[in-house]
Amino acid sequence: ITPLRLTGSAFAASFHLSQVNFGSFSLKVSGTDSFGNNSIRIIPMPISVIHASKLSIISNSKMRIAIDQNSIHNDAKVLLPSQDLINFPKGSELNYVEELPSFVQNIQLSQSSTIQGLSKAPRKNATDPVDLYIHYNGRWNFTSIKESAISSSWIANSKYLGPMAFLRDQTAPRITPRSQVGKSSLEFQVFDDGSGMDIAKSYLLINDRKIHAQSGVQPNILKFNLSNFLEDSSEAKLYAFDRSGNMSISKAVSLISAKPSFEPQLFPNPVKNELSFRLYTNFAPQSAEMYIYDVSSQKVHSETLDISSYLDTYHWDLTNSRGFTIKNGVYFLKIKLSYNNQIYKKTLKFAVLR
Repeated sequence: ITPLRLTGSAFAASFHLSQVNFGSFSLKVSGTDSFGNNSIRIIPMPISVIHASKLSIISNSKMRIAIDQNSIHNDAKVLLPSQDLINFPKGSELNYVEELPSFVQNIQLSQSSTIQGLSKAPRKNATDPVDLYIHYNGRWNFTSIKESAISSSWIANSKYLGPMAFLRDQTAPRITPRSQVGKSSLEFQVFDDGSGMDIAKSYLLINDRKIHAQSGVQPNILKFNLSNFLEDSSEAKLYAFDRSGNMSISKAVSLISAKPSFEPQLFPNPVKNELSFRLYTNFAPQSAEMYIYDVSSQKVHSETLDISSYLDTYHWDLTNSRGFTIKNGVYFLKIKLSYNNQIYKKTLKFAVLR
């Protein structure tokens, strides 16, 4: 095989695995420098096969991998060389702890395979988060492991196979607040190039109340639904976790009340000549109506209100729908507002006394 020169100190050689028989083979690399010095290295290259129609067991000095039948469509030959022969890509927020003899190729399976370590995993604690990563789709991907119940080893499950390593992620997520959308939701842009965001663990804290992010939002965006948040105004902080347990806390973000609310106030009470009332709202209603009822629940007066601002004062001259002045007594003011296909009602009691 004639190598292809890449740089002054590197070359590549390509061949298809169909050129070798099933089983291990050796790759002999020899070279001569410009002074006539020779060097030869013989590299064992173990080949295994992932079978489509039956369980496949692939093992090396560090791990044992069980791949269920029907995980791939066709039988595939795979290389599992020692870790010093694998080109382990660098991660921007990750540091190597232990490289593992693993797959050279990236292989995607239709169901998870079981990866069992044959020795203890590197020690992990709160200040030194060390986890298993598998390289596929151009990046290192966090893979959760657990201690084996039958030996002092570890177990992981993955639908992807490729170069594997234990890596350390000590960089917390980076948070950028975006905007409060229509008073009903709040968005943050969060980046993590290490273990990746732990959406389930991250939360928004508002007055000691935790709100978890919505699922199915675009990558790097955490969106929180505030529709059930009742307070008129408050501050919120995002607690963002990555999958290694690193945490970032955002700066406090001021909130506008997410739930539409209004507080009507009437004056004077009792009324003598004219009833006045105000609508304190945190939204702009699409429509507003007022109704006056007596103690027998008979409608005395009604009209549509002109809502032109967040705070309006309205007046009623105590005349009924027929144009007559109402008598002394107890009455009820009912206000109905519509907003985003919802109806909001409030009723206030007042007396007419001349």
